[in-house]
Amino acid sequence: MGGYLKDSKLCSIAFKSVEIIKNDNIPPTPCNYKKIFILQAKNTGMLPQEILTYLCDSRDSLNAEEEIRAINEEVYNTIKKVENTVDYLDENISNLLENYNEVDLGKSEENLNENLLKLKQENILMQSKIQSVYQDIKEQKNTIQKIQNLLNQDILMGIYSRRYMESKLKDLMYEYKRYGHTFSILMIDVDNFKNINDTYGHLVGDNVLMKIGEILKTSLRQTDIPVRYGGDEVLVLLPNTTLIFAEKAALKIQSIFRKIVFKKSYSEFSITVSIGIYEIQPDDTLESVLQKADSALYKAKQDGKNKIIVFKEQLNQQLKI
Repeated sequence: MGGYLKDSKLCSIAFKSVEIIKNDNIPPTPCNYKKIFILQAKNTGMLPQEILTYLCDSRDSLNAEEEIRAINEEVYNTIKKVENTVDYLDENISNLLENYNEVDLGKSEENLNENLLKLKQENILMQSKIQSVYQDIKEQKNTIQKIQNLLNQDILMGIYSRRYMESKLKDLMYEYKRYGHTFSILMIDVDNFKNINDTYGHLVGDNVLMKIGEILKTSLRQTDIPVRYGGDEVLVLLPNTTLIFAEKAALKIQSIFRKIVFKKSYSEFSITVSIGIYEIQPDDTLESVLQKADSALYKAKQDGKNKIIVFKEQLNQQLKI
């Protein structure tokens, strides 16, 4: 029964993907189909591994499995090298001690020099071995870091994933509670994004999201953290930033977006964004910080969109200053 439901679900996603291609006049290439299928599958809650399994052919699946096996083997080999080095060092330290004990200061100078030369040679071999293993570990660390970066990135927009945001938000909360390092949040949403998809097609909508990712990466500070929060909604963590400077950042982003013109065949269109702003407060939790930023964004939408709104309580405080 479970297999039937899964197959039925996949058929539904496939039919929906074909329907989108047909209705939006999208060229029915394998690349376009895969892209739309992935978007539809994600919307139904399918996990990335499930999508990969059903979307890729057997050769692709084997390649993916082979890549995973290669990574596992590389990690295993590095561990073995470290273990062998430890054994090697242990053995050579014993040899060094043995040679040292053999040195008899009462014997001739020639005998003494011979034993000291042995000690020097053993020491050089040990240093060479340690350097070799250190390089292996360094390369392995770089490989693991590359994999980690892929996991932390949203593939479509090229900015951070929600998974990474949750981890970083915890760090910022800790630094605020422990050291008093304040931070602010921008919650950004593209106005009428559904209309873009409906009018110009999902591929154009994807291009809009990719462009937004590019703009955020180039217009924000290096320490700021842009995150794809969900769909067309983006969250930006602004470390060491008060409300006043968060508003300046929001105005800059909104101004840049207004100047961008998108083209589809003979049509042109531009976008606007609504932005909600919130600065961390002493009694906040992870959930309340996100909820209040989202509340400010909701108010910006209610007020006619293309607005920048500070969370109500903080707006009242700001007006009193």
